[in-house]
Amino acid sequence: MKIAMEMLTFNRLEFTKIVLENYFKTTKIEHKLLIWDNYSTDGTREWLEKVAKKKYPLKVHFSKQNVGVPQAIRGFLHHPFIADADLVGKIDNDILVCDDWLESFAEAMERIPELTVVAAYNETNPPKSFRDYNGVLIAPSRHGMQGSLWLARRLTFNRFPFTENGYAGNWIYLADSELNINSYSDTIGRCIIKRMHGNGVKAVHSLILTIVITMQK
Repeated sequence: MKIAMEMLTFNRLEFTKIVLENYFKTTKIEHKLLIWDNYSTDGTREWLEKVAKKKYPLKVHFSKQNVGVPQAIRGFLHHPFIADADLVGKIDNDILVCDDWLESFAEAMERIPELTVVAAYNETNPPKSFRDYNGVLIAPSRHGMQGSLWLARRLTFNRFPFTENGYAGNWIYLADSELNINSYSDTIGRCIIKRMHGNGVKAVHSLILTIVITMQK
């Protein structure tokens, strides 16, 4: 299956440099990567154009304004870049992935025909309370899904378009509610993924690769 990934950037150039280096060291499976820059103003755009495009096998989309995360995802899902892709996914520019993470996601998609989405789950610091989203009460086990790292079948978005909220967990839950289909979660691999935040790259927390299966009817 053909895979197309999107990485969102908005400033934080120091994060982007580290994340891209790590990304191409750990992600060996054949795929395409599109960087969607949301009108960075800290030199990110210049670095992507002059350095990253020459150093790494990637494409860059320079947004003419900061359209926000959800709109950047919708833009990616309608971009000619993914026209021939079977699987599409997103990673933020503060995520340090582990070896074979995308291979694990893709292998699960190949092995389980009913699978529509795989994502990372914050098992280290999971949500402890229910969250109301657009009138739908989301259980902690669902809104712990991380919108920062996920992979889905492209046709899934034809059936249930990405909502205005950028979180993968909310989208998965609302898709289940709207379509009245069954879903469950199961771990496909335990792999520590680090997320940079704050003012330094040493401040991290862990994510666990988790499978999210939506049974199609």
